Amino acid sequence: MNTLKKKAIHGAKWSMIQEVMGQLIDFFSIIILARLVGPKDFGLVATAAVIIVSIRPLISQGMGVAITQREEIENEHLDTVFWSSLLCGCLLALGLVASANWWSAVFSEPDLATILPWLSVNIVLVSLTTVQESILRR
Repeated sequence: MNTLKKKAIHGAKWSMIQEVMGQLIDFFSIIILARLVGPKDFGLVATAAVIIVSIRPLISQGMGVAITQREEIENEHLDTVFWSSLLCGCLLALGLVASANWWSAVFSEPDLATILPWLSVNIVLVSLTTVQESILRR
C-alpha cells in the first residue's frame, strides 16, 4: 500500500475516533445535565446551546480549512489564523452578550438573557482551538 493511502486510512480512523468520542461525551453530558436540573432549566440551557452552536461555524471563517489543505505551512500562517480566529470569536461573543436581551425576547424566555453571556465564553474558548484542530485534521 502506498504511503498516501496509508495516511488517508490512518487519518480517517483518527477522525472517526474523534467524532465518536465527541458524540459520546456530548451524550453523557446531556444525561448528567438532565438529571441535575429540572425540565425548565434543561430546556433553557438547550435553547441557549442552539444559539451558541449556530454561531460556532462563523469563528474560523474557513481559515482552519486553509491550514488543512495547504501543502506548506509556515508559522506566519498559523499565527494569522490563531489571532484572526480569536478576534472573530471575541467579537462574536461580545455580539452575543449585547444581543442577549433580544434573544430573550425572541424566545419569550427572560432567563435566557442571564445564561447567554456566561455561555458566550464557550465561543472564545472554541476560537482558541482552531489552529490545533486544523493541524490535527491535517
